[in-house]
Amino acid sequence: MKKTFLLPFFSVISFTTVIAQIKLPPPIFEMKSDTAYISITDSHWQMLEDPGEKWTIGQVSQPPLSENFHAKTKIHSSISSYWVRFRVRNTLDHEAHIYFNSYGQIYDLYTESNGSVWQHERTGRFVPWSERDGIKNGYLLPIILRPAEELLVYERFKFYPRLGTPEYFYPGIGFVEKMTRDSYVINESAYFDNMLQGITFGIAILAAVFGFFFFLAARDRVYFHASMLYFTVALFSLRGLGDMFFRENADAISFYGQYLLIPFFLYFLVSTTRYSLDTNRRTPRWDRFLEILSLIPFLWLVVQYFYPALDDKWGIYVPILIMGSVIITCLRLIPRNNRTAQLLMTGVLIFVTFELINGVTRALNTPLLAWLQKHDLEIEVVCFFWIITVSSWILFKRYGQLQKKVLQEAFEKEQLAKEKEIERRRLIEQQKVELEHQVSERTAELKHSLEDLRSTQTQLIQSEKMASLGELTAGIAHEIQNPLNFVNNFSEVNTDLIEELRMKNEKLKIEDGEVKELLNDIKDNSEKINLHGKRADAIVKGMLQHSRTSTGKKEASDINKLAEEYLRLAYHGLRAKDKSFNVETETDFDSSVGKINIIPQDIGRVFLNLINNAFYAVHERQKEEGDAYKPIVLISTRKIDGKIEIRVSDNGNGMPDSIKEKIFQPFFTTKPTGQGTGLGLSLAYDIIKAHGGEIKVESKEGDLTTFIIQLPNYSS
Repeated sequence: MKKTFLLPFFSVISFTTVIAQIKLPPPIFEMKSDTAYISITDSHWQMLEDPGEKWTIGQVSQPPLSENFHAKTKIHSSISSYWVRFRVRNTLDHEAHIYFNSYGQIYDLYTESNGSVWQHERTGRFVPWSERDGIKNGYLLPIILRPAEELLVYERFKFYPRLGTPEYFYPGIGFVEKMTRDSYVINESAYFDNMLQGITFGIAILAAVFGFFFFLAARDRVYFHASMLYFTVALFSLRGLGDMFFRENADAISFYGQYLLIPFFLYFLVSTTRYSLDTNRRTPRWDRFLEILSLIPFLWLVVQYFYPALDDKWGIYVPILIMGSVIITCLRLIPRNNRTAQLLMTGVLIFVTFELINGVTRALNTPLLAWLQKHDLEIEVVCFFWIITVSSWILFKRYGQLQKKVLQEAFEKEQLAKEKEIERRRLIEQQKVELEHQVSERTAELKHSLEDLRSTQTQLIQSEKMASLGELTAGIAHEIQNPLNFVNNFSEVNTDLIEELRMKNEKLKIEDGEVKELLNDIKDNSEKINLHGKRADAIVKGMLQHSRTSTGKKEASDINKLAEEYLRLAYHGLRAKDKSFNVETETDFDSSVGKINIIPQDIGRVFLNLINNAFYAVHERQKEEGDAYKPIVLISTRKIDGKIEIRVSDNGNGMPDSIKEKIFQPFFTTKPTGQGTGLGLSLAYDIIKAHGGEIKVESKEGDLTTFIIQLPNYSS
């Protein structure tokens, strides 16, 4: 009996617990008046995030989704779809003609009364006109609520984060009769605003056409930028008249048009100010700042597109910064003696100042904002009328000046044509006199050119011979290398064998002095053979290195060692040809130079050419002056301003300026025929340029010559 009694008791408790765990809709909001818009209190509505934008009314109104509704929270810009639900009851004694207002760009309303089926209506800025329900131009969905009738409401709001989202939801109920009376019956400002927008559009289009016409006439870019500025203003006005031209998607065009037009308007505002006040010439640094500033709105547009969660107030701060800079520019640079320009800039200043104050009040949400929103169109129309009237007067004056200038230029052209005709006749007479002289000069030049061609041909043949000689030298060096290696190796082996023979002789205690002397002589001879064999091996390797073609691969090389090596190679080469040649060589190397990234074979050729030329110069002077002259060749390196400088100096006969101008030209040489091809310094010039460096010459005739090489200090 006890068990039978307890079973229903526990069943009731379990059912009550389950019901308590289900989140029911919030309490019913009772409508007690219909005289003003009513905001539903936070405790009477709930919200639900819809991240995937896929949930239907059937899903969100039933468990488990219906259990996830929660109290008011902040809207996340990363989620673009939300559901809001509440219940409302009409406690009045008459029907209530209510409406629900849209917060989102797309708004869906689902209502259910006394268990009936769901009624669905849709509106919003981004819903095409033909698909909107209710009061289309106000985005309102009206419903008639009978006395004591209870209505369950589900609202879905869909936002486009790039176009802005509210911070919180504020559900409410409006009344159709009061809205109709306030917005249409006693509100005449809407019609007056449309009229002002039409006037602004007409004035701006007229100014844009005039500006572009004068741009075509004067080809002055200030008129082009001014016409584009007026054109963007006209498009702004057209944006307000969108319902007349693009009714089906007027709101979407208005939204996107606003975001696209603002950067262009601010850019042409700054550019018109820059070109009209000639900031590039008068204040170059400020002009550069304005140029960069005019591009910031485009950058902000891109940033806001990819990061829509950024604070939308930055979209107000950027225009404030730009307009403030325009005001500062006008105050600094408007010429005091130009009354017309002052009138134009005064209109611009009034307009920019108004927009600046308007932007500040919007950013700070001050009490002045309501008054500005009420009278902004009137102020803008007055400012534009002033600006366009004064600018048109300036353009007409400019056109009159251009007409006078054209007439003056035509007169000057006529006078110039007469003077040219007189000058032409005089020149014909003069040319007749000079013709024979020119013919004789041309004949002499042709003879000289023929001689130069013959000399060039001889030099090319000599160059080909030298190239063939280099290949022959490389081949001979390769052939000598193998037997030379045998000589060096066997001389070392003989030295070791003699040492072993001496040690064995000492063990046998042979006291024959002649044998010891012969062993010592043989050892000395082997060491000399080895010494001179290694010297010959070094000479052969130097010949191979010099004759080897460049691989074109750069490597880190010690420039000091490279210069010293080729100085020694050049000196011994000339000594081998002429035993009487003798010169004092000096080096002044900077130890901080270190290694730089070069092609060592190519730079070595440059050093070899410059050093050989220096040796040739001092040797020629030595032949002229004899023992009283002391020939000196100096090589020095320095690290200067991130570059490596190499100097090759000699105290030879120097060279005149006429030779210095041609010294790096191909086939130009001061040496006798057969001793120089004229390609050494030209090759050196090309190699240095290929390394990104420079080569030049400083010389004083009869005293000193210095070749200066500067290479970039690339260490890797």
